[in-house]
Amino acid sequence: MMMYKRGMQKFAVVALLLISIAIFSMYFVMGAHTVTKAGGGTTFYVTNIQTNFNITVLNGDTLNTTGNITWVNITFPSTISYNPGVSNNTDNSNYAFMTNSTGSGSNVLSFFNITYYLINFTKSGNFWFNATPNYGIHTLNITTYNQTGHGAQTLLTVISNDTSTAPNVTLSGASVVSRGNYSGTLTINVSVNDSFGLTYRVFFNFTNKTIGSVTVNATGVGVSAVNVINASIGGSGVELGPTYPQTNTTWWSASINTSLIPDGIYNITVDANDSYNNRNGSEIISNFVVDNTAPALVVNFTNTLTNYTNYTKGVAFHLNVTVVSAGYSNTSTVVFNVTNASGVQNVSISAIPQNDSKAISLQNALSWNATFNTSMLADGIYNISVIATDYAGNVNNTVVVRNLVVDNTGPTLTITKDTTATGKNNVEIDIALTDALVGIDTACTSDRPSASISGTTTTQTLTESSLNCGTTYTYIVKCKDRLGNYGASATLPVTTSGCSSGGSSSSGGGGSSTTTTWTSTTTIADQEFSSGVSKSLGAKQRVTVKVNGEDHHIGVKSLTSTKAVVEISSTPVTAELAIGEEKKVDVNSDGVYDVYVKLLSITNNKATLDIKKISEAIPQPPAPVEEVTAPIDDTPDQPVQPSPISSSGSSLWIWVILVILILVIIVVWVIVKRLRSPPNRKSRW
Repeated sequence: MMMYKRGMQKFAVVALLLISIAIFSMYFVMGAHTVTKAGGGTTFYVTNIQTNFNITVLNGDTLNTTGNITWVNITFPSTISYNPGVSNNTDNSNYAFMTNSTGSGSNVLSFFNITYYLINFTKSGNFWFNATPNYGIHTLNITTYNQTGHGAQTLLTVISNDTSTAPNVTLSGASVVSRGNYSGTLTINVSVNDSFGLTYRVFFNFTNKTIGSVTVNATGVGVSAVNVINASIGGSGVELGPTYPQTNTTWWSASINTSLIPDGIYNITVDANDSYNNRNGSEIISNFVVDNTAPALVVNFTNTLTNYTNYTKGVAFHLNVTVVSAGYSNTSTVVFNVTNASGVQNVSISAIPQNDSKAISLQNALSWNATFNTSMLADGIYNISVIATDYAGNVNNTVVVRNLVVDNTGPTLTITKDTTATGKNNVEIDIALTDALVGIDTACTSDRPSASISGTTTTQTLTESSLNCGTTYTYIVKCKDRLGNYGASATLPVTTSGCSSGGSSSSGGGGSSTTTTWTSTTTIADQEFSSGVSKSLGAKQRVTVKVNGEDHHIGVKSLTSTKAVVEISSTPVTAELAIGEEKKVDVNSDGVYDVYVKLLSITNNKATLDIKKISEAIPQPPAPVEEVTAPIDDTPDQPVQPSPISSSGSSLWIWVILVILILVIIVVWVIVKRLRSPPNRKSRW
């Protein structure tokens, strides 16, 4: 077995050596034949008409005469028709020529000289023939033989163009279509096939159906962008493609910046020319709209929905907007977009047109409607925009309502006892409110009917009087914001002062005065004081006003159902006023009345006072009457008799007269009594 394997290995080595020698011998004898078309190259570019084909054969053998070429066969397919007798020859002086058919449709042209040679070694020769190729690609098979009978084969290619059929143009993709609407930059792609791809020129012709010529940019495969003016079908163009023939299908494109051309309606025609000027002027896109103008808005809300308005949830609005197509495209969509103050989209509501019509009609005005309900939104501040988009993609984004407030949350309340103002018969509670969105503009209410609340902003005051001393009362306060959203406080227990507490008294200077313990003091703003303000005050409640920068007080010390005792200080001036009565006071002793107070009414143990700052001069008392002195008589006085009655004597006469009158009265009384008595019969007369 080992002997057999060694024998086979020796046989393989010998066989490989013999094959290598044979191949080397064939290369040395045959490998130097070079066949090209005349002038070089291995491809004939021709047309489908009668054509002379010229072939060059170079004999590169350098051995001896055995390397001479004696035979050249040219075989071509049936798609190339040989034209005998037209031009078939060689530049070699000794040759014979014949034609033959292979039986498979191919033709063979033979040039030979077997007794001598066609092409001497180291020489070259040309062979030509006349034939008519069909359009397409064909193969020529050239076989050369030397004197030893060894042959070499070379293949040449024939590409034949069609001289009568125009290129075929096809729109590639659907980036631009007929009756479409476009803006911005458009790219139009076409594929062009000219029988076998010999397309040399492609024109993109834009026709504006309304105004005429336009300027565009066009780009062809393998060529940088160039400016092209294609005014209309048949207009001039430039060569966009390569200047050499292309095989198979080629792709061509044109880029158009529509912002550089007027809005309008356009057609696109592609003119494709092959090398023999066969032209295809196909209109591939018609009646498409170039529109770079955004729609115009005419806002027309049927409900009152304006800037800086406040709403709660559940409020519905009918939104209406009229959109005018400012360009050549009608409006395709309208969206009412609701965004919060940070610009974040919260709700997008698609509107519905009352009627809808697409391009090509111009400048149509459409009414778009939508329903919007504030329940779609959380509490916050919002803007409403209308986003109108036409069929060309132009967008009008306009804010139509700004700072729309949606608020469904009541205010937050904090109530605290005013320990200073709360006394043994009254309670005062401070109310602090916050409302994040719409604010407060009304007074709060309490669960105790006899309590009253003053103020209408974020700081209010609850007061209640005529209470029992040392007693605990509970309070709950409710407040509403401008939209009517309510908020309630927690329950606050408040205890009045003990029964042993109260006001204090002092005396001096021969008299006494009582100092009032005021249960509440509020301040009247200067503007209100100047224009006049009405204040309701219970007993031991007062207000503070400023006169010439100094604080003064006006308070109700006590009241009945018809009268109120009012004290005006700093230097106290007390006046008891009946309903309708008024009082003017000079608080700084400058001779001018500064404060005016009038009692308007008394209701629910509160006196309503009209308080106003005045500046009236105090009327002065009338001047005293001057005593008139009689003129002095310079005549000498006559002697005057002394008066018989002095001043003391005058008093004596008064007593004398009084005694006489008494005696007269006694006598008269006695006489009258005797006359009324009966006569005495025993009398002696």
